[in-house]
Parts: sequence; C-alpha cells; structure tokens
Amino acid sequence: MKKMSIVVLAAAISTIAFGMQTVARAGAKATDGNVTIVAVEGGHHEASGVFSRTRSSADTRSRMILTVRDYVGEGASMQFDAYDANGNHAFCTATDARFVEMAKTIHTDDFIRVRWFDSGNVCDGITVTSDSAYPSMQP
Repeated sequence: MKKMSIVVLAAAISTIAFGMQTVARAGAKATDGNVTIVAVEGGHHEASGVFSRTRSSADTRSRMILTVRDYVGEGASMQFDAYDANGNHAFCTATDARFVEMAKTIHTDDFIRVRWFDSGNVCDGITVTSDSAYPSMQP
C-alpha cells in the first residue's frame, strides 16, 4: 500500500510539473526589442532595446552598451550607447545618482529606453522594463 501511494504521488507531481512547463511555453512573446534610435518631439532623442535581443539579432551591427563608472574624486556616472541595424550610433551620459543606481540594476533581458536632449547628450530619462515576453540571451 505504501509503495503504491509513492507511485501515485510521483505520477501526480510529474503531471503537475509537466503542466507548469506547458503553461510557461505558452506565454506572450515580444516581437520588438531590437535597437531603435528615434528623434521625438521637443528636441529629444530616444534609444531603446533589449540586450539579449541585440546579442542574438541576425544583423552584425545592433549593439547596446551600458557603462557605469565611479572614480575617486570624480564621482559616479553612466553612459548608454546604442547602435541600430543601419549602423546609426547614439549615446547619452548621466551623473545623476538616480540614473547611475538604476543602471546598476539592469539585466540582459530587460527592455531599456533612454531619452536625452540633442544639446550635450545628457540623459534625462531612463525606463527599465522586466517582461517575460522578451527572450533570454542566446549564445
């Protein structure tokens, strides 16, 4: 009797685990996430994308780089660079502590949107979105 209960329990666990895997595979899949660089109203520019999407894109130009620096006597800063599939390059920098701290938390599967004014390329907005619809980085 004890042996049969263990077998039934194992079968139930396997069924539940298999069902969970099936549900996860049926989730939403994002079709965007490639690097985009655009000019928007009011003298702003934006660059956005997902690190993992650019890493596994078919083209050899798309690239996103996020650098966080902190030097004694100079303070902390961040720089965001984006290259789209056409080879266009855009970047902005920030010394605002909120942006620097936010930049430290970004993961490769996050969707990132950075905004800046034309003059000086100083970042004045950053959005980070974690969404299961974006694929994980592929080797």
